[in-house]
Amino acid sequence: MTLPDDVDGWTDKLKNCVTAGAPLDLAPGKHSNLGEPDKWPDGGVMPAAAVRAVMTDPDIRFPRRGIEIRAAMFAEPLDLDYLRFDHRLHFSECVLEGGFTARYAELRELTLTKVNVNGGIHAPGVVIKGRLDLSGAHLYHPDKVALDLHNSKITGSALVKGSVGADGKVTRCFSSSGTIRLDGAKIGGHLTMTTAVLAAPADLKNFRAVESGLCAMIFDGAEIDGDVIAGRGFRAYGEVRGVGATVGGQLNMTGAQIKPQFRPSRRHGQVANLLSECESISECESSCVVVVNPPSECEPGCGDVFNTPTETATRCAALTLDYARIGTDLFAEKGFEATGTVSAVGSSVGGYLKLTGAKVTLPPSLSDFDQYALVLNDARIALSVFAGIKTSGAVSATGVSIGDQLSLGGAVLRDPVELGVLILDGAKIGGDLCASVDKDSDGVDLKPLDAVGEVRALRVSIGGDLNLHGAELKNALGDALTLDNAQIGRHIFAEGNFTAEGTVRALGISVGRDIYLCSAQLTKLGDKEGDYGRALWLDGASIAGNLLAGFEENTTEHDATAANQTPTDQANAERKPFTVHGEVSARGITIGRDLDMSGATLVCPPTDENPTQCALQLDDAQVGGDFFACRREDAEEPLSRFRVIGAVRARGARIGGDLNLEGAVLKNDGAEADPQPYAIDFDSMHVVGSVLGGEGYAKKSLPCEITGTFRANNLVVGIRLDLSGAALGSGREQTMDSDQGRMLDNDQEWTLDLESATIAHLVLTPAIFDGGVCLNRARIDDLEADCDVGGAYRPPPSPLTATGWEIDDLRGPLRGNWKTARGWLDPTVKHPCRLVRWTSWLRRRNPSIAVQPWYTLADVYERNGDPAGARRLRIAAENKVTGQSPLLTRMVRALYCCVAGYGYYPLLAIVSMVILVGAATGMVWMGEAHIVETDRAAAARQIAHPSTSPPKPVTAQTACDEHSDYPCLQPLTFAINTVLPPAAGKNTDWKIAPNAPWLVIELTAVKLALWALAALFLAGVSGLLRKPKT
Repeated sequence: MTLPDDVDGWTDKLKNCVTAGAPLDLAPGKHSNLGEPDKWPDGGVMPAAAVRAVMTDPDIRFPRRGIEIRAAMFAEPLDLDYLRFDHRLHFSECVLEGGFTARYAELRELTLTKVNVNGGIHAPGVVIKGRLDLSGAHLYHPDKVALDLHNSKITGSALVKGSVGADGKVTRCFSSSGTIRLDGAKIGGHLTMTTAVLAAPADLKNFRAVESGLCAMIFDGAEIDGDVIAGRGFRAYGEVRGVGATVGGQLNMTGAQIKPQFRPSRRHGQVANLLSECESISECESSCVVVVNPPSECEPGCGDVFNTPTETATRCAALTLDYARIGTDLFAEKGFEATGTVSAVGSSVGGYLKLTGAKVTLPPSLSDFDQYALVLNDARIALSVFAGIKTSGAVSATGVSIGDQLSLGGAVLRDPVELGVLILDGAKIGGDLCASVDKDSDGVDLKPLDAVGEVRALRVSIGGDLNLHGAELKNALGDALTLDNAQIGRHIFAEGNFTAEGTVRALGISVGRDIYLCSAQLTKLGDKEGDYGRALWLDGASIAGNLLAGFEENTTEHDATAANQTPTDQANAERKPFTVHGEVSARGITIGRDLDMSGATLVCPPTDENPTQCALQLDDAQVGGDFFACRREDAEEPLSRFRVIGAVRARGARIGGDLNLEGAVLKNDGAEADPQPYAIDFDSMHVVGSVLGGEGYAKKSLPCEITGTFRANNLVVGIRLDLSGAALGSGREQTMDSDQGRMLDNDQEWTLDLESATIAHLVLTPAIFDGGVCLNRARIDDLEADCDVGGAYRPPPSPLTATGWEIDDLRGPLRGNWKTARGWLDPTVKHPCRLVRWTSWLRRRNPSIAVQPWYTLADVYERNGDPAGARRLRIAAENKVTGQSPLLTRMVRALYCCVAGYGYYPLLAIVSMVILVGAATGMVWMGEAHIVETDRAAAARQIAHPSTSPPKPVTAQTACDEHSDYPCLQPLTFAINTVLPPAAGKNTDWKIAPNAPWLVIELTAVKLALWALAALFLAGVSGLLRKPKT
């Protein structure tokens, strides 16, 4: 037996084995008890100097196998520093109590399998022309560097893994109690680290100026030509860091687990137990989780003390691959777990990045300053990214570039504080971004994205589709999804019961084709109960195709997930409408084709704090096709109707086709502070086609129901505004003026307000109407305000104000019934008291009523061949003017009406003239005693009287028998000659006595009146009194 201090004896013994081409086996046929070095058998302790002496002996001819040593213990350091040995060096089942050093040495091949190394392996700058095999090795240098290969060069592969038996099972895992350094290393083959456990790492700031904490493995700047496989059974209790590393093949970390250690280990016994536990990995294989105090039997899921934080951390990195270059793929799929941040800022992946099934969490003691679970900022991935990952922190990928698609199927993202749960600002995705159902590498179905926190993608560029089918996003206090200024090459699919609690925001987004929101469920609640915020925000968006926000479409060619749904699920999705609890804002949006919201449900009533809040806001929107806000015809009631609780506003919007409101139910009760809530506000809207909200010509469509004001000032409708059969109500109470009998509106507003509108054809025949109609300054080509439905007459809605309106033609019964038109235009009703009605002319009507609408309709009747009806409407208008004039003017106009019919009945002047002539005749007859003869002597001679008496005066009252030869007075003739114009005769026989001036005055007054009546007659006949007043 050779003694441990007999260097020469051990040197000769090793030389003999080398010369014979046999290994030096100090325990032939026996298993080495590496965990109990104090019980090492006699003759197994070998001096390290003997190995160096053999390696440096130039006289030895080494065989191809080189030097092989098994079951040896080295008490002192095995020093190979600066040594050049161009042969294989193999140690198996050995114990190196003093450590192993090979600084800047040059070796042919180095194998240290199933060895225990206390003090670690230190070989910076080493050159290995073959492979490095550390399979099953246990390295112990806690809180320091256990394996130092920085700046080394390995031509072959580096095997830092568990040892595998002949049956293919793991017999002993690799374990490192201390940090592994591979920074700056160059490996020509693969780096394999399966079934490896890295624990008790050192703090790199003690020996390297890097911003890192306890680092289990560092390979910054390393160049690995082959693959890096650190998957099955890989455990690291500390950061794994590879900043700027280059991997020529793939990086596979599927199944790896990386967990933090917050302070260095200080108990040698813990690490000893850790090393001894690794020896039992052959029973547990890759499912074993190494613990400090191992359980009695191996079982999956056993705990470890390294996972328990003992101090509050301000930074916790699990895997850092910043600016790394991966030649092909990076896999960190099912089984990969990291407690801490996984970072790959600026990294480049030449193939796929697969993270499906991975789990990244942050320690609960981590401060709020750094809450990122996964960071891929400015990374470049050549192909697709499958990120069905589960995180408890933020995922940041700002500026990332992805050559193909980004799949988030199966992702479960949780944000503990204020950071966005997924940040894709400035990202560029060449294919689709899919957050819908998917399948993992094993073909297992994955659920859609489930995120709690903001999903943010400002200025993101997506070459294909954005698929959010069935995804669930929750951020009730803020934005659930932010896509401001995003560029989407094709479609956006946010249907299939897509759910968002929080604002879905996409200001200035550009979509190359369609947006599908069918059956999506959006909710944004306010701070107080019953309040709502902005649920969907699309201001300034540009959509080249359609915006579909109604029921689920079952025939869309885009839906690749339909095959994964059961028939029941598909049927339920079809019946569920697009539902929003909160405001939908799309001001300034541009839609190339149709906006379809048929069957949608919008709930956002105004509140006292925000009385102007709208359920749907489309101010200045541009829709190239039709706008469907109606009932979906192929769906069943009651979910098929477009329903809104709140206001719908589209000021200045332009619709290139039709605006369809058929079957819509719009209701806005308003806030208490708003006395006149509006359900629809279409001010300055321009509709190239029709606005359809009625039954239609065939009476088959379902009319709309609107509770609240329908306001559309300056509305322009190119074809038709149809409200036939609709139900319109303001919900306001009306009172009657007890003096004039006029129906007054409490707030002077109207249920239908079309002031200054321009409409080609207005069909205003609602079935239910409560309120008033305002058509002031409206321009209407064809007006249809009444109709006959099933034998029942439907009158025009009233009261009506239409100052300044312009009507070209009338349709319906109103066209031939001027009385109906007069009743529609007259806002007053008969007072129940007859005395009040009879004396109403004495009271001036206040406020005044414009009579221009009467004249406008009168012109229509006149153009349609009904001059009598036109004349009657004009007279009715004049009567209105008379009734609201001052007393004196009212009396004059009343007289004008009586004697000339306001100029519309000039024959009344003739009747008045006849009456005045009759009156003058009566005056002459009654004043005959004061009418005397013009030739008194001749008259006296004709009268017989006694010669003794003086002659009697002769008057018109004298009997004609007494002066038979003198003309007798004819009162009618005298009156006509006195009061009629000069065309009549002249009184030559009789005259009014000087003592009757009153008779002269009366007849003169009558004469002036007749002159005036004659002038009125001539003016009326010539049409001078009928000037246009429209």
